[in-house]
Amino acid sequence: MLVLFSKIPGREYSDMILSSLPMLPLSYKERLNRYKRWQDVQASLLGRSLLIKGMSMLNQDIDLDDISYTEYGKPFLDSSLIKFNISHSGDWAVCALVAGGEIGIDIQQITIVSLKGYERIISESDYNSIKDSVNVDKTFLNFWVRREAICKADGRGILAPFESIEIMRKVVSIGDTSYFLNRIEFDPGYICYTATSVENAECVVKVII
Repeated sequence: MLVLFSKIPGREYSDMILSSLPMLPLSYKERLNRYKRWQDVQASLLGRSLLIKGMSMLNQDIDLDDISYTEYGKPFLDSSLIKFNISHSGDWAVCALVAGGEIGIDIQQITIVSLKGYERIISESDYNSIKDSVNVDKTFLNFWVRREAICKADGRGILAPFESIEIMRKVVSIGDTSYFLNRIEFDPGYICYTATSVENAECVVKVII
């Protein structure tokens, strides 16, 4: 498993990238046009750049035309068995790649949170563990990032039955598939997890300047 991080540059750099990539696929341009903030455009472009870089490091060449989407909207590569996932938060974009199984990754900047309303979508066991913890904010964000990583690996989004699944485990099963969780330590102001169906996947982490 390969995990690549890169800092999200400022707006001028974003505009420069947009002007230098006139050959973007039409479907991807349409996705970019839905974003209201330039930061989200920049993060999306950087995530795709990390994907191309990661595939190159794995000795595979792709272009953005190779990306298709499942019926639930999860992206995948038509031309490769390697699976990927992209996330971004705050100053960072991240891309995870793995061969032989599914992959999800999520990153969140550590902030103050409220548990109000979440009891409906969290298992009773997980909710009580979070509520009774010493640091509720950090415990909840640990839970939420794990949940999002699993959700993205599973690929069904909100249709997955998370209210009945205990997330705070090293291995989480959804149906017949087990997802193995791994925390990526790289910045004390952020929490990042991968979830993959590949057991004992060796993780290589690189920061791309």
